[in-house]
Formats: sequence, structure tokens, C-alpha cells
Amino acid sequence: MADPVLAIANIVAFTQWVKAIAPRANSIEILPARLGRPPGTSCRYFDVLVSRLFGLVDRIEFGIYCQANLPVSLCLDELHDLVHLRVALEGDMSQSILLARQNSSSLQSLIIEFNPDIDVGELVNGADGFVVYPHLRVLKICGNSSNNRSRRLVTGNVVLFPCLQKLVIKHPLSFADDTLFRGNANTLSCLDMVLDSPTVSMLLRHNVFTLTSHPNLHCVKLTQDDDRLAYPFATGVDLMRFMLNIGPKALVREIREFSGSAELTTALPLLESHDCIQVLTLTNVRLDFWDLIAVIKSLPLLLDLYTCFYPPRFEAVAVAATPDGLPTYVLSNHAPMGRRFRCWHLMHYTTHQHTDAIKCALLLALVCPNFDYVTTDFGESALFMKCMEDTIASDMFKEYAPRLRRLLFKGWRG
Repeated sequence: MADPVLAIANIVAFTQWVKAIAPRANSIEILPARLGRPPGTSCRYFDVLVSRLFGLVDRIEFGIYCQANLPVSLCLDELHDLVHLRVALEGDMSQSILLARQNSSSLQSLIIEFNPDIDVGELVNGADGFVVYPHLRVLKICGNSSNNRSRRLVTGNVVLFPCLQKLVIKHPLSFADDTLFRGNANTLSCLDMVLDSPTVSMLLRHNVFTLTSHPNLHCVKLTQDDDRLAYPFATGVDLMRFMLNIGPKALVREIREFSGSAELTTALPLLESHDCIQVLTLTNVRLDFWDLIAVIKSLPLLLDLYTCFYPPRFEAVAVAATPDGLPTYVLSNHAPMGRRFRCWHLMHYTTHQHTDAIKCALLLALVCPNFDYVTTDFGESALFMKCMEDTIASDMFKEYAPRLRRLLFKGWRG
């Protein structure tokens, strides 16, 4: 929708023009913040425009991106049978919640990005009882503050999201029970959520995740809430076991921003029972080079590994006195391994770690036959490549230079 103000007299011509240039349009995005109403025109301006535009399409996608409240002239009664709805507002969310509820029977995708004052429970708490979303496949709820708790709603045993496939919750759950997980164990394929102590306790209390409960859950991404996890986890081993048992057959797994990383590291052997993982992200879990070796060995199907970089403890092996012997030591003790492993993504990387990071990457390239790519969230690729060339030419690696020059580097922004 362009910026110029539209007069009501021109709405019919405008919608005909849209139909002419996009006869197969199946998506509408309305940006109320950029739509002006001419002085003196009727408050039905938006109503007429919206209804005319909706007449152009069969499957309706309605997106609202606005930094303030919805315009009062936007008549929600006109908005029915929506298939996709995305709302990103900073002000009063009551109209948006009402819009989602009145389209609950048709919605397939619902994305709500809200201010800290929203009560997510209102999505399912209608005037005549609980609201069911029978066809909803994607639900994403994001909040600006994890410190502001919505009231925790208990919904009994009713199934409200029976077809959910992708669930993204970027703030602590506002439900005190397993509402979001009830009745969709066989359809849920992607889970991306924040874990805080009440949420973990709820999941355990309702036995939501078991070794066989979610056969199609292939992507699991978990983040720790700012208030830190306490009970029921006394050790990192218990926490890692719980996180891995959420979708034990998941091919893509992320464990992000967890405290107590030293304890989590001791639980890495648990990965051996989850050897189907192909993409693994461990953010703020303190892994050195030998931990990387253990992870890659534990996951024979691993393709991509995302980790934070910490200086390696090369002194942990007897060859510390003769650093040039490291390649020989690693080759004789660990090659070959990770036959499918191809890329190592370094996060929270800094320039003073160049040399150590490159040594680790080159050692991995020696023992992993298909490893040929390293990325970082530091963008100066020329500096990195110059350091890599110098390291390959050093006494430590020059014997293996021909096979190591295949290693590529790319500055990466996650």
C-alpha cells in the first residue's frame, strides 16, 4: 500500500487497478500507520478499503505492522475467514486478540508480537467459553519483556490446538497447564520456546514429553529465561537429559543461553543416545577443542555445529611440550571421525582469538574428511584468511598444507 492519501471516491478504481496488476494475489498487507485519512472524510474510509481489497483474494493473509493502536475506523466485522494473521503492535492489543478469536475457525498461521502488557491467555478465553483453533498449524508469540508475567490460565482438558505443527514461544508461558501441547503430539514438528522454572515444572507435571510421545518433532530450540532455571534441576546433567528428551529423534537441536555451562559440559556423553542429530547449536555452553571432538564423535550424522568459541586446553594432552606434534597426535587418536560433518559456526567470536580458532579448525579439517567450511560472526574475512594462510604455512601445519587449503572461511551474521 503506497503512502499517498486515497480518497474514498478513488477506492473502487484503486482496487480494480490492484486486481489488474496482480490477478492471482492471495496476500494482503495493510499498514495502518502509513494510511492517512483525508480531513473531512468518513470514518468508514478504512472499512470500505479493507472490504474492497478482501474481495480480490480467495485465501486471505492479513498483516498489521504498526507502532500504535489500530485505527478506530478499522471495522473488525469486515475481517472474516482469515487464513494467516500477523499482528505487531506496541499499544492496545484488545482489537488484535478479538480479530484472532473471531477467525479461529479458519486461521492456519498466527503470529503475535506484543508489548509487555498482553495477556496471551485471552487468545483462547472467549466470552462463551474457550476458543478452539482447529486448523492452526503455526503459532508464534513474542513478547518484549520476559519479566512481565501474564496471568497463568488453566484450561482444563479441552483441546484447543489439535493440528499445531510449529510452536514458537519467545516469552514465559502464560498457561499453567499443557494447553498448547494437548492433542497435537502427532502433528508437532518444530518447537522453539523459552524455558523457565514454572514452565519446566508444568511440562514434567503433565508428562508432556516422553521418549515416544512426539514422533514427528524434528526441530527443537530451547532458550533459558532471564530468571534462570532452578528447581527441579540441581545439576547440568539433569537439565541436559530433560532437554534432549524433548524430541529425542530431532534432527535439528538448539540449546541456547543456558547458565551453568560447566555442568552442562559434563552431560555431553548423553548426546550418544541422540545420534540422529544433524544440526546442533550450543550457545554459551563452554566447549573447548576436546569437547568438540567428543561431540562430533557422538553424533555420526552431524552436518553443522554452532558453538561459542573458548580458548582450547591443548595442555590437556602430553604433546603440550611440543605443540608442533598436535596434528600427529590428533590424527593418530581421532581420525577418521565425523564423516558427514561439514561446517563449524563460531559464535561470539573476537579478533584476539584468531590463532586459536584457526588451529582448532585446521585440526578438525585433518580428522573430518568432509569438513571444509568455518564461519564466524566476526565479519573481517580478509584478516581471518591472512591468519589462516600464515598458520597453514607454520611449522605446525606445513606438512599438511595441501589438504588444509580446502578449508574455506566466511564471515557470518546469525
